Order: sequence, then structure tokens, then C-alpha cells
Amino acid sequence: MPRLLILGIFGVALQRISYFYAVDLTTATIAAVLFYTYPVFVSLYAALFRKERITPSIVVAMILAFSGVVFTVKAYQASWLSANLLGLVFGMLTSLLFAVYFLVTRKLRDSYTNWTLLVFGDGIGAVALAPLLCFSVSEIISYPQPLWMLILVIALFPSLIGYLIFSFALRYVEPSRGSILSVIEPLSAAAFSVAVLGETFEPLQLAGVVLVLAGVTILFYKPKQG
Repeated sequence: MPRLLILGIFGVALQRISYFYAVDLTTATIAAVLFYTYPVFVSLYAALFRKERITPSIVVAMILAFSGVVFTVKAYQASWLSANLLGLVFGMLTSLLFAVYFLVTRKLRDSYTNWTLLVFGDGIGAVALAPLLCFSVSEIISYPQPLWMLILVIALFPSLIGYLIFSFALRYVEPSRGSILSVIEPLSAAAFSVAVLGETFEPLQLAGVVLVLAGVTILFYKPKQG
């Protein structure tokens, strides 16, 4: 039960609060780049406490994947020059808290089902966040119907289905490799924006896609024996 409380309070509630503050105080791009430093924390934990061997290929994959994220979300733009320091702190805190979510979920996955982790993790997180709703009840009840539909879609697909698949995958992947593999998420977001929103890729963004895919390929490449 203590681990479920850690999962819900730190991995879910505080992590999401930190991320929203990071976005609010900086930009979505800066928040995303800082968030995807979490494989570093996961790998350090795996090396120090799980005695997992961090091979040169894992280090190279981590560098390539993170560099690819930087290019894909266009972090090379000038917005970094005027970034709010407190926002950067919240961004790094988000990364650390998601590493907590990742590692606790990985540990509990051997004892609990996906649904149990989702219900307790998000349920405890929701209870922890509930007091904050008292300050915005009037605003929430005035949301238009299209916004409620959007909230429902976000809750069903990225939150419910996405985290169920994420929890299931953690049972079969080492912490360091699993955390690095998940940085492919910005690529899917970029592909979605191109296919649905009609956005176009800049050359450096395409280079970022190549870097992330190269990192993932190196991560799971196993040369044939003999």
C-alpha cells in the first residue's frame, strides 16, 4: 500500500501539477524537452540500486534519442533564451517525478494487474488533486460541451488505454531500455500533427526523427551469434 500511495501522490498528482506549471511558466516545447530527461534518472537508479549494467550502446541510444526529441519539438528556437527559471525547475521536477512513476510501476507490475495499478494510481492521484478543484468549481461547471467531449477523449485514449499499454510493457522491458524507448512518443505526436493538423516538418525536425529512430534501433539491436 505505501508504494501505491507513492505512485498516486508523487507519480501521478504532483507530477501532473509540476508539468502544467512548467508549461505555464515556460513553453510546451521546453516542458517537453525537460520531461524527456527522465530516462537519465531511471538509468542512474537502475545502475546504482538494481545493479543493471549500463552499456555503451544504452548511453549512445540515450544521447541520440534525447537529441532527436530536442530537434523534433524545435527546442533550438530562441524561446530557451527567455525561459523562466522557476519553470525550468518545475520541468526538471516533472522529469524526476515521472521517473518515480516509471520505477514504482515497474516494481508493482510483478504483484498487481494493469487495472489495479491504473485504478489505485489514478484514484489516489485524483483524491490528492481533489482539494484544488474547490478553487475552480464555477469555471469547471461552465465548460462548453465540446470541451467536455475533448476531456473525455483525452481521458479515454491517452490516459486510460495509453497507460494500460505502458504498464503492460514494463513487465517485459528493463527500466533503462523501457524509459529510452518511450521517448518515441514525440514522434507519434509529430506524425499526428502532420496527418491530422496538416503541419509540415522542418529539415531539423526530420533530422530529429532520424536520431530518435537510430537511438531506438541501437538500443534493441542484437548482432547474430556465430
